[in-house]
Amino acid sequence: MIASQDPAAKALMRQVDLPAHGAIPAESRKRRHCFPLRRLVLMGQDTPENLALFFGKAKSARVVTGPQRTYRLEALFGGAPTGSLGHRINMSGGLDLMGPSWTPRPASATETWELQEIRAIQEALRNDERILFPRMAIDGDIDSFLEERYGIEKLDKMMTLYFYAYELMV
Repeated sequence: MIASQDPAAKALMRQVDLPAHGAIPAESRKRRHCFPLRRLVLMGQDTPENLALFFGKAKSARVVTGPQRTYRLEALFGGAPTGSLGHRINMSGGLDLMGPSWTPRPASATETWELQEIRAIQEALRNDERILFPRMAIDGDIDSFLEERYGIEKLDKMMTLYFYAYELMV
């Protein structure tokens, strides 16, 4: 993270209530970029300019894109429910320690569609005996579950949303 060297980045760190450099919770130190990235997303400050300011242009494009999408969908979903896999991951990683109130940017049209599909997948999972306990399901069950609902041509896209749905489900 390059933010600790730049005055504009330091001001942004104060704005999103990030601790001083080196004061990242111990649980989050293994994934140093996750803690500030999550804070930026949750407070609606995850613009391309701010990501480049914090992480550098190359790293923000290479390392930050996947986790940013995950954090955005979770924030727009309303957070990972207590007891869900996502909640356990966030707590064990210290990602929500000293956390702010959540004020993410509004959802894009694509994100709105993805959230609707995540909720639909969760509802279908609750009613599908083959995958009632997803950890015990074999890959073929998950594939056939998604293929029946969305078709083979959308299987890859829907598999990603399936994992979000599962992570945000109690």
